[in-house]
Amino acid sequence: MQRDFTDVFYSLIGFRNYVWDPLTEEIVFRGCVLAVYAMNGVSRGKMIAFAPLAFGLAHFHHARETYNRLGKNKDALKRALLGAVFQTAYTTVFGAHTSYLFLRTSSILPPLTAHIFCNIMGMPQIQDELRRFPKKRTQIRTAYIVGILLFAGTLVPWTKSEGSVYWRAPTDFWKALTE
Repeated sequence: MQRDFTDVFYSLIGFRNYVWDPLTEEIVFRGCVLAVYAMNGVSRGKMIAFAPLAFGLAHFHHARETYNRLGKNKDALKRALLGAVFQTAYTTVFGAHTSYLFLRTSSILPPLTAHIFCNIMGMPQIQDELRRFPKKRTQIRTAYIVGILLFAGTLVPWTKSEGSVYWRAPTDFWKALTE
């Protein structure tokens, strides 16, 4: 176990996946993209809905990696495109979550922490878990449902800012960096 942890987190790929990518993506997509939207008078709701699409589409390049890895044939292309569409949708939803965190807290740290955690955990593998543990189907489904409900129920109270300001402009982020 210790060796696996070290191999994953202290390799160049581990550094890229768990430090560099989350840091640069959060600065670009939360700090820059949302600041541009805010400077152009876009509402926070539209920022949360539309800005993450750019984040999702930025992950579409993984289709090429998958296509190459699976043998560069028709089946590989089909699987790569299907996987890329799913990953784009998943990262778009995740981008909406991190945009919400950034706009709600005016800090890059909550979305950065969520991004690192998400990269460590990977995509949910519910179908795989249901196949591997057929006698535990009810418990697995229940755990996912309870997790989603707890997440939804705690998102707003756990991101409540101290004081009276709950929503700040992303431009505050850049002001803080340049002062």
